[in-house]
Amino acid sequence: MSATISELRRVSTLLFCVFSAYALLFSEHITQLHAQERPTTNVVTQSTTNTAAKRFALVIGNGAYRNVPSLKNAKNDAAAIAAKLEKVGYEVLYVTDLDRRSMNQAVTTFLARIEPGSEALVYYAGHGVELNGSNYLLPIDIPALSPDQERMLRTEGANLTDLLLDLEARSARVTLVILDACRDNPFREANSGGTTRSLGSTRGLGRVDPPRGTFVIFSAGVGEQAIDNLGSEDTNPNGLFTRKLLTLLDQDGLEIRPMVQRLRAEVRQAALSGTGRSQIPSYYDQLLGEFYFHPKSQVSEAPGENSCDRLVDPNASVASLLKADLEAGLQACMTATTQYP
Repeated sequence: MSATISELRRVSTLLFCVFSAYALLFSEHITQLHAQERPTTNVVTQSTTNTAAKRFALVIGNGAYRNVPSLKNAKNDAAAIAAKLEKVGYEVLYVTDLDRRSMNQAVTTFLARIEPGSEALVYYAGHGVELNGSNYLLPIDIPALSPDQERMLRTEGANLTDLLLDLEARSARVTLVILDACRDNPFREANSGGTTRSLGSTRGLGRVDPPRGTFVIFSAGVGEQAIDNLGSEDTNPNGLFTRKLLTLLDQDGLEIRPMVQRLRAEVRQAALSGTGRSQIPSYYDQLLGEFYFHPKSQVSEAPGENSCDRLVDPNASVASLLKADLEAGLQACMTATTQYP
């Protein structure tokens, strides 16, 4: 019996050594392939959501309304965002003061540009209204509608839900929609009794249920009004939400979720300290995975020096193979194959 056990141990050890030897030869083969296929310069590796994907943006600033109150900051905000997005790699379609037909044409042109697997972004600054659970973005030729003209709002305004569905149909990998449209309802009017009526919600936009792969940001929460300035001495050409967003878009390695948390905190603090009013941007997240405007770049190890390659020892003895931590080697090589697919 003892002889049999001894023989089994010897066979098991031999099989383990054979397995380890094959693993070593496979690792050496992968190393040789890496040496042949890798560029001679260092590879810059980024997050899985990096700027390798094509980026397309539609930026709209509607301020010169003809029949309802005009907006001072909308075009300034849109211009600043368009310039910033270009710097972070977006191909930007920047348009301002669009009537209904021009707004539809701009959206159609933008949708045609989006490629499957790309990153799409829509930024809108202007008037917006919520009506019966739907949000409408308003062109500059929108009539001064009365509360009994709901149907005209549905036909003359741009329905946000329809826009989100159109974006989803383009199969972008990431879709971002940023709306700085949470202002006083432009259709408010005083009746003979001195009270105020309005078509739709008094101010701001309503909640949305974005499609999968979409991230929506509103400049203020439901029922809140976005603040354009912090008083008579405030000379900043941008509204509060957009000025804070602009600074965060420059942050290296800041994923969109912590970015929005910082945005909410900074806007809230500035609004309270500057005006005593509440403004807390809201967001609706159906994004899959992470997203970075500025992925944090990391220079990879030089060719032949990654953690998997360093474990390869062509002169390894059987004893060293038996003592090797195979789990650590497996993890290292899995990491290396991810970096060099």
